[in-house]
Amino acid sequence: MRSSQAAFDKIVGWEVSSQAVYQAKYRRPEWPGEQSGPTVGIGYDLGQTDKATIHADWFGRVPTSMLDLMVAASGKTGAAGKAATAAIRNDIDIPWEVALAVHKECVLPRWEAKVAKALPNTEFLSADCFGVLTSLTFNRGASFAAQGDRYIEMRAIKAHMAAKEFAKIPDELRAMKRLWPDSRGLRDRRDAEAALFERGLHAPVAMPTPAAPSQVPPITPQPVPPAPAGIDPPQAASAFELIAKLITAIIGAFKGSKS
Repeated sequence: MRSSQAAFDKIVGWEVSSQAVYQAKYRRPEWPGEQSGPTVGIGYDLGQTDKATIHADWFGRVPTSMLDLMVAASGKTGAAGKAATAAIRNDIDIPWEVALAVHKECVLPRWEAKVAKALPNTEFLSADCFGVLTSLTFNRGASFAAQGDRYIEMRAIKAHMAAKEFAKIPDELRAMKRLWPDSRGLRDRRDAEAALFERGLHAPVAMPTPAAPSQVPPITPQPVPPAPAGIDPPQAASAFELIAKLITAIIGAFKGSKS
């Protein structure tokens, strides 16, 4: 997880408020409305998630019978999502610890990857700043190149990232509040994101550590066998050659006498 723990905690808080609220309201599937599907855990939309991903994220964390129902809900959004939620609600119950683990180990890394792909220079951000952009993307999608008046600030954030003018990003987050005049929750979220980003501007950046070069052990020269006592190396070589020739001649003569 590249995001800071503070950013992660805020994302969870914005999605389900608190552990107590989760226990009371979100342990079983909910249907948020519009084009959503059955939603479980920390904002995990089964209808908007493919079957393979659901299986990979939840396998071993929930009973097989429950997992089968969750996988079957894939692709069911809108009215179909509402009906699917009602059909499986009584059969799915996800504990807080499981929901938190899936969000931290599976969901958040996918959104972090989307941020790194959509925006340049993310490696120069602190964990707080990167976490804020992950929160924004989780909420609004990776729409940093989308056209139209609704995405003015999103495009501006991408431009600031390209120019490494990170200090300008909090103002863009606050400017987005114009989009939600009737939604205090989203306005408060943007204010909190801006404040955390500003804090992150003064935090150290953990740059990736380059891999250490492989250590190849040096080659140890093998000692040359010493020459026989009283004979220098050139003489020893000549003596060995002479002995080899004599042995070859003897073997040849022996073979000739046998024929």
